[in-house]
Amino acid sequence: DGKFIATDLLGATYNAVPSQIWAAEFWFNAAASSAQYISESQNPGGDNDPSMIYGFESDGGVPKLEFYRGNGRAGGPLATGQWHYVVVAFYGNNSGHFDNLREIYFNGALAVSDTTTSFSTAHALGAFSIGAPVSGTGNRFTGRVDEYAIYDLGSYADLSARQQFVSGLAQHHQLAIP
Repeated sequence: DGKFIATDLLGATYNAVPSQIWAAEFWFNAAASSAQYISESQNPGGDNDPSMIYGFESDGGVPKLEFYRGNGRAGGPLATGQWHYVVVAFYGNNSGHFDNLREIYFNGALAVSDTTTSFSTAHALGAFSIGAPVSGTGNRFTGRVDEYAIYDLGSYADLSARQQFVSGLAQHHQLAIP
């Protein structure tokens, strides 16, 4: 129920993941189905660039985990009270920035492959929080978050190589102790 916050993760030179194509992985166990932030990234003057949110929407009564930026969202239902492993990848957007694709893996399986939204984020690194929004006190996460990591995918030669790396990350869910 605490909050981790870091500012300027890569130094004054960068306000975002340098290549602007990236992946994030984390474990989470939500204790409540209410609207809450797992993480939020901000650049100066902006917010939700991007955020991982839970419980703002539901599917069949089950809260959804969503990869969120402005009006762009992608995600799926994940039950409360259970550990879930999530990998989110941003390969680019439909304005010609790299490859027009966003993917989300839940517990090792591809759950979302989205090429239709106008979602775009370079993953801000100006301020980053886990467990609550960067600013304010509302929508704090109730539960646990573990092993949060962000990867720059810019060193991979093409989309296929980036997807292979991300798919490999998604298999980390098998490393958990039962």
